Amino acid sequence: MRANPLLAGLATLVLLPLVAGCGGGKDVAVRGKVTLNGSPLEQGYITLYPEDGHGTAVGGPVNKGEYHLDNVAPGKKRVQVQLTEQGPSSGANPGRSRTDANEQRLKGLKNKGRRPSTPSQPQGAVSGNNRIVEVTGSMDDLNIELTRGGKAR
Repeated sequence: MRANPLLAGLATLVLLPLVAGCGGGKDVAVRGKVTLNGSPLEQGYITLYPEDGHGTAVGGPVNKGEYHLDNVAPGKKRVQVQLTEQGPSSGANPGRSRTDANEQRLKGLKNKGRRPSTPSQPQGAVSGNNRIVEVTGSMDDLNIELTRGGKAR
C-alpha cells in the first residue's frame, strides 16, 4: 500500500509547529536592576510570566538590587516582584502585636467620632508590578522601578 503524498504533506504541515514547540526561538538570559522608591531592592524575588498564559514562568532572587534569569523564552512577559526584605521591627509598637496596635488605633478613632480613612492604595502597597515587557533576545537592562505607599516616580 502506497501513502498518499498530499496526505503526507498535509500531516507534516500540521505536525511541524507542534514538534518545533512554542515561543519561536531559543531561550535567552535576562538581567537587570530592581529599585524600590529609587533605592536598590535589598532582597526580593522576580518572576516573568508568559503574557499569553502558555509556557513556563521563570524566576529568581533579587540581591542588592540585581537579578539574573536564564532560560527565558522570547515573547511578551508580565513582570512580578515579591519583596522579601524585612519591614520595620516590632520597635514601632514595642510590646504590642500589629493586631493590638491596630485595634487601639481604631478605638481611638471611634472615641473621637471619626472613621478611619480609606486610602486609594493600602499602606505599604507596592506599585510597578505587572509591567508587560517584550523579550526578543538576551537583555542586560530590564530594570524595574517599584514604589511603595502611593509615592509616584
